[in-house]
Amino acid sequence: MSAWKREWSSYGKTEANLKMYMVDEVMPYWVQCTVSGCLKWRMLPNDVQLSRELIQKYCCGMVQVGKQSINNDACNQEEDHRVEQTNDENWLTLLMNPPLLKNSPAAPYLQEYYPDGVGLSATCKVATMGVRGGLSDEHSEDLHPYFQPFYQPEENGKALCVRPDVMEYDEVQEFPEFAREQQMYLGLRNLALALWNTNYKKVVTVEMCVEHLIVRGLVRIVCSRYLKVFLAFLTKKGLVNSGLMQNPHLIKDIIAENSKPDSVIIIGAGPSGLAAGRQLQNFGANVTMLESRNRIGGRIWDDKSLGVCVGKGAQIVNGCINNPIALMCEQVFVILLFKILINK
Repeated sequence: MSAWKREWSSYGKTEANLKMYMVDEVMPYWVQCTVSGCLKWRMLPNDVQLSRELIQKYCCGMVQVGKQSINNDACNQEEDHRVEQTNDENWLTLLMNPPLLKNSPAAPYLQEYYPDGVGLSATCKVATMGVRGGLSDEHSEDLHPYFQPFYQPEENGKALCVRPDVMEYDEVQEFPEFAREQQMYLGLRNLALALWNTNYKKVVTVEMCVEHLIVRGLVRIVCSRYLKVFLAFLTKKGLVNSGLMQNPHLIKDIIAENSKPDSVIIIGAGPSGLAAGRQLQNFGANVTMLESRNRIGGRIWDDKSLGVCVGKGAQIVNGCINNPIALMCEQVFVILLFKILINK
C-alpha cells in the first residue's frame, strides 16, 4: 500500500486513505456475460485484472480470455443477489468513494488536470504523463489537431468544448443527482467524448463505452446503466454522433429509450437546415424541409454553366477547431487545406 499511497499523493488531489486504496486496488471487478440469453453479471477473482478484451469475450466461468472453467452450465447459476440491489435508487448514496476510471480513453486529453478531478484514478499512468514527462507517440497519435473536446486549464471560448472537471449548467439541470458529487458523471461523460473524438466516423454506442469501463466494484454495473442516459443526452446535445457517419441508424437506438419521435418542420435548406434535418431524422423524427428557392444549399452554390466549377458562395472553412464542416469533411475523407498548413 505504501507504494500506491506515494503514487496517489504525487498525482492526485484527494486524500490517499485506506478506503480509496480498497476501491482502487483491492475490490474485485464485475463483468457481464456476453452469451445471448444470459447477460448475467459475475464477480471476477481478486487476482484477475479486467481488460477490454475480457469484457468483449467474457462468458460465465471464464477467468482469462480463451480459458473457461470446466463447468459448462455456468450460465445457469443464479446471479449474485447483490447485483439486484444496485437497482435501488439510493444505492449510489452508500458508496464510500466515487468511482474513478482506470485506462480511460479520455486520459491522453486530460494530462494537464488532476486525474481524480476529472473522474480518473490518480494511478492512471496516461492521465499523469503531463507530470511524468509528456505523452508517448503511441498516445499522442490519437489526439487530432483540430478536434478538441475538452478545454485545457485557463482556456475558454471554443465551440463544442466542455470543461472536463466540472458539469455544465444544462448537465446539472438534466442530472441534478450528480451536482454535488460529480466525479462519476464526469468520468463517464469524458470517456464518451474521448471515444467520439478518437473515431468520429463511427457511432459511439453504449456497448463501445462499456468496453472501456474499467472500475472496481459493483459500481461498474451502475455505471453501465447510467451510460445509456448520459450518451443519449450527449447525442441530443450534438457533442457526439453528429455529421456524416457509418450506420447512422444506431443513433435512433441510443435516443429511442429517452425520447419520443416528433414531426418537425425546418424552414430553409441551407447547410444549417440540412444538418439539423439529417440529425433529427437520425433521432427518429419525421422531418419536412421548406425551401423557397428551386435548389438546396443556401450560400454554398457551385456554378458549372461555363464548363468549369465556379464557387459562387461559401468556399472557405473559417476556424479549424471543432468546426462541424471540418468534421463532415474528415468523415468523408476530404483533405482540408488547413490540415496541410497545421503541419508546416
